[in-house]
Amino acid sequence: MEKILAGMTLESSSLWAGIHALNLAKRINAHVSFLLVTAQEQIDPAEKDQESGDETVSGIEALIDEGRAEGVVVNYYRACGDFAGELIHFVRQNKITLLVIASPGETDIHGVAFKDFLEKLHHRLNCRMEVVQMKPIR
Repeated sequence: MEKILAGMTLESSSLWAGIHALNLAKRINAHVSFLLVTAQEQIDPAEKDQESGDETVSGIEALIDEGRAEGVVVNYYRACGDFAGELIHFVRQNKITLLVIASPGETDIHGVAFKDFLEKLHHRLNCRMEVVQMKPIR
């Protein structure tokens, strides 16, 4: 059985990875895991500027509820640390067969070196990868 991992950050563009993973899982009867990776400074409760992060977490939880309501097996995990490192560890530990990540949005911290980021993942993982683009809302 396929095991799909939607790798996500607090950036709103990450939601597209979850949407794509769920839609694919519905079609091929796969299990989906959502992994939300945050940097330590992004989860400090003293920080008041977390509105976009809160919206993203709410969006992830809504996607999970929707997927489960439609019969998809969905697991949700959170990790703190380096995005690439956490993805690599999770994929290896859980025998993931497909990694789905979103192309970075305009404010994403991975936007500057996204090509290098993908190369790092490609060379260290033994699974397929899909990169999804954020679609403009019309």
